[in-house]
Amino acid sequence: MAVSGMGIAWAPLHAIEEELEQGLLVQAFAERPELAISLDIVCYRSKGANRPAVEQFWQGINEVVAQQE
Repeated sequence: MAVSGMGIAWAPLHAIEEELEQGLLVQAFAERPELAISLDIVCYRSKGANRPAVEQFWQGINEVVAQQE
């Protein structure tokens, strides 16, 4: 919706890099870097969770983390 001009978004940088490069999105308060917020996201799962959907989700998270390292 933010790309369509319908509001603002709070999104991880890696998810919107293309939109920023294309000028479709701009960073709010870019001139005030002290207002930037870093977040650590922690995911937990049960050791016994062995459903295919849970495993697929967990593998996807691991892939994203590996790309960031």
